[in-house]
Amino acid sequence: MPPILALTLSLTFSFALIVYDRRRSPKTSFALWIPSVWLFVLGSRSFSAWMNPGATGGSRAEDLMEGSPVDRAFFLILIALAVLVLIKRHVSLFEIVYRNPWLTLFILYAGLSLFWSDFPEVASRRWIKSFGDPLMALIVLTEADPPKAVATLFKRVAFVALPLSVVFIKYFPQLGKSYDSWTGFQFFTGVSTDKNTLGYLLFAFGLFFFSTLISKHGRTAVDGGRSEQAIAAVFLGITIWLFNVSNAKTALLCVILACLIYVASGLPRLRRFWGVTVIAGLVVFGILEMTLDFGELLIASAGRDTTLTGRTDLWRAVVDLSVNPWVGAGFESFWLGPRLDLLWQDFAFHPNQAHNGYLETYLNLGWVGVIALVGLIVGSFRGVQKRWSPDSGGTEADRDFARFGMACIIAAVVYDITEAALRSMNPFFLVFLIVSMQRPIRASARSPAPQLAATGARRATAPGGLAATVTMSVHGRRSPVISSRFRSR
Repeated sequence: MPPILALTLSLTFSFALIVYDRRRSPKTSFALWIPSVWLFVLGSRSFSAWMNPGATGGSRAEDLMEGSPVDRAFFLILIALAVLVLIKRHVSLFEIVYRNPWLTLFILYAGLSLFWSDFPEVASRRWIKSFGDPLMALIVLTEADPPKAVATLFKRVAFVALPLSVVFIKYFPQLGKSYDSWTGFQFFTGVSTDKNTLGYLLFAFGLFFFSTLISKHGRTAVDGGRSEQAIAAVFLGITIWLFNVSNAKTALLCVILACLIYVASGLPRLRRFWGVTVIAGLVVFGILEMTLDFGELLIASAGRDTTLTGRTDLWRAVVDLSVNPWVGAGFESFWLGPRLDLLWQDFAFHPNQAHNGYLETYLNLGWVGVIALVGLIVGSFRGVQKRWSPDSGGTEADRDFARFGMACIIAAVVYDITEAALRSMNPFFLVFLIVSMQRPIRASARSPAPQLAATGARRATAPGGLAATVTMSVHGRRSPVISSRFRSR
């Protein structure tokens, strides 16, 4: 098949699926396109790279400092649009801060660290850009139906990214493949520029489509359960194929873990003692690690070098270069300047992250930052666990979303050991925020019904001949609703 024909068919297929899903899910607003574009760009390649697909990208240490003015403007426009949407929705900043204390602490401390950064101008730009992740998450979570909005977000990005990855790998190797600069080893990257970024997308989409297939809500949804299942099965198959060719084994191990957690959380017996089950699992893993060196056995079974492809050598090197053990080098400031030059001289693959999220946080924000990150993870888990409880008062879709979030958070703890997954401007971190942030109540949802100049409570006739008791204003005061009843006229 000619490459241009394959590309045309892929884009047509993606467009048709997006239109079909939009017609089936009219509850989401047009504003949801803002986080959809944000997630797609984070999980694929920069906006400037899409505008110039043949460009190879910066390979100098200076390029990491200078950045691209085009990309900077692109992200600032999306951030500004997100702020306007949240202002229009009357989302309370105080409520966001109050309901998400650990995330607020982490962001504020990262901003404070700009004062001791070696490169405050670069760090300031990155800190401002990092606000995009929570802003995009808030757009999703303040939709009228958040679980439906999350599903729509994932499907929109997957409908484009996954088929396009297949086309790039098979028909546009200059875009869908990359080569190690030292060994010449070939990597399949799809729409992304490296296999680790592709792995983040495959993790999120793999877990999402798997949960759609097995969840009770997904099987019985009145808005097209069977078609939803068929689409999920097709795209889960594409995800598995991409896992196989991309060799993203860390992401594969984590998505298997997340799927097992999702299934286990639906079992009534385990659900009753979920906290004990999680702690017991961690204790068993610790015992196996100490007695059988279980970690190395697991890594070797996945076909990985037990040094995690040179990661342990990198970890030792960056610890020796750490600036301050308590407060770090400053937000996103470690991988800049002389430190980066020295590391690129020693490591042929030119690392720009520690490939360990906890170590990455330590290098940039010190032990204080690590404590804040652990607090964010623990606080997120507790919040999701409350939403998952049968006593939460949520719908079946809300509890399924909480199960999905719990699987993501637990898998993130493991994922962050070999990749800096919980890091700003990372697709995995955006997914983490979407499933873990405590959403504020939209002003439109908590505002009282329009007050009418009348005394007592009257009946208001609804469309279709239904009447219900509504609250009226009595001498400037709102009277409580005593009852709600419907009658046919």
